[in-house]
Amino acid sequence: EKLTRSGLLLSRGNYLEAEKIIATIRPHRSMHLFYSLLGYFNARDAHWEKAAAYYTQSVQWAPADDLDNYCLAPVLVQVGDLPGYGRLREQILRQFTTVTNAGTARRLAKACLILPPPATEVETICKWADFAIGAEPDSAEMQVLKALAQYRRGDFAGADQWLQKSALSNPRKDWNRAAQIQVLLAMTHYQLRRFDAARTNFDAGLEIANDRMRQAGKDDLGDDIPDWIIAHQLIHEAAALTGFPETAVAS
Repeated sequence: EKLTRSGLLLSRGNYLEAEKIIATIRPHRSMHLFYSLLGYFNARDAHWEKAAAYYTQSVQWAPADDLDNYCLAPVLVQVGDLPGYGRLREQILRQFTTVTNAGTARRLAKACLILPPPATEVETICKWADFAIGAEPDSAEMQVLKALAQYRRGDFAGADQWLQKSALSNPRKDWNRAAQIQVLLAMTHYQLRRFDAARTNFDAGLEIANDRMRQAGKDDLGDDIPDWIIAHQLIHEAAALTGFPETAVAS
């Protein structure tokens, strides 16, 4: 009865009341989807610590669920739990030894490339990105993922080529993706010693983040929360790499 009532509340978006009921239920395997939904709703409202706790519980009960692993990874980075993120990445590599679905490959690669992975893990993760782009070569999302994979491999010229393609493949102005493209271009240009171009792209990425992307604590962040977080984390990484001022970025 409690789970039924909680499910009804969640279906209506009333996650705060659902939380109260779920808190009274002893955790068990069938709670996996409830924890996942509570993680999702809390992340939309930028309640990062609670989102991380719920997604962690979901992954604990269903470690083979690639979607929840994909959702948990950026939230751990967002709350600054870098050791936890590293452990999750290692767990993903152990859990998903054989990936035969391009969607799964996309989610796992994006989860594991948010921050630079250890050299021993890079190639396995980047092969997931290769698989994903092979299935959807004209997708801006896949092209950005491939560019990030090439960047993590140290192939900056290759990353630049994929980013140029992705800029042309993002006509509907997915602003999370647009910010990622600009900031990755800034990092790539900087690595290739094109410093003026790097600054131009970095400033463009900041402008998108500040003026076009949804703002945490003010807006509903929507369904694309992992890409929202990835965009902001890439801004932080680019600022650290280049020394360009990272000002007024709401994250």
